[in-house]
Amino acid sequence: MKKLKNKGLYYNSKKRNCPLKNENTYKKYTKGITLIALVVTIVVLLILAGITITMVLGENGIIAQAKLAAEKTKEAEEKQQEDLNRLVGEIGNLINEETGIAVTNVTVTPTSAEIEETKTTTLTAKIEPEDATNQKLIWKAEPSDIVSINEEENGTTATITGLKGGEATITVTSQSNPSNTAQCTIKVMPVIYVMLYTDGTLTFGRDSNPIEGKEVLKNYGNIKGGVFENEASDAPWKVDNSSIRTVDFIDEVHPTSTRRWFWFCGEITEIKNIQNLDTSEVTNMSSMFNLCSKLKSIDVSGFNTSKVTDMSFMFQNCSSRVCQDWCVNFHLFFEVV
Repeated sequence: MKKLKNKGLYYNSKKRNCPLKNENTYKKYTKGITLIALVVTIVVLLILAGITITMVLGENGIIAQAKLAAEKTKEAEEKQQEDLNRLVGEIGNLINEETGIAVTNVTVTPTSAEIEETKTTTLTAKIEPEDATNQKLIWKAEPSDIVSINEEENGTTATITGLKGGEATITVTSQSNPSNTAQCTIKVMPVIYVMLYTDGTLTFGRDSNPIEGKEVLKNYGNIKGGVFENEASDAPWKVDNSSIRTVDFIDEVHPTSTRRWFWFCGEITEIKNIQNLDTSEVTNMSSMFNLCSKLKSIDVSGFNTSKVTDMSFMFQNCSSRVCQDWCVNFHLFFEVV
């Protein structure tokens, strides 16, 4: 390679019509040629080894069989997508190295947010440098059942919707350079409206409007993710405990604690629709039914206790039948979990 006099340009002596601006550009040019030669060499080696393109890409080829196996489970599908994204990213990196500008950093704002169930918040991602060749971003929520993600058309903003109480991490990743990621923690507060009606029914639901045709004795509003630790911060309906005869979970609700929910509610005789009480995010159930002496039976077979760390006094002073129901299912829970 020779330097053109007083021009600051380089040229390939074997290809005189290919002047290059500087030595680095020349190296990139020759690197691209080397890469193409490597790909051609691999293809030739495959053919010599008796492996045809059809065997790799055909209807029953290696790739087709791999895809079929991946579709058998959700985990495999997700892994396949991650591998595909990584492959696209690596290809993007090669393209960027040869002809474009690589992504060097990804950020997202805000980095944390708190929303209620069914409510939304907007996240905005930024790619650096702004003129990077591949601007594609990949959005992912973990766990996926706490929030949903709706990407905007521009790809750099997304609307996050709260699905149920809990905490999720949103990860934004550059498609062309997967090592560049940014995260945001979303805390979803449960929406739990509690009302007491004149017929003695205490309801838990997701609608702020009362049941049509029934008279409300007291509206306790949205208790959200309220945690009732002691007598000074008890459940607001405890002061009306003598008026509560029935508990009805009219909608699916997702609390993070049920501590002292029905403590000292000694007049409760029935709990309806308990299957609507999703306990998958509950960490504390202590004294939940303490002193519910008139409650004769309760079906707790659907309780998910995987995150519960405190069950102390949960059924203290309840009937022996209720305690028996719980003990049987308690054993099953821990065998499954």
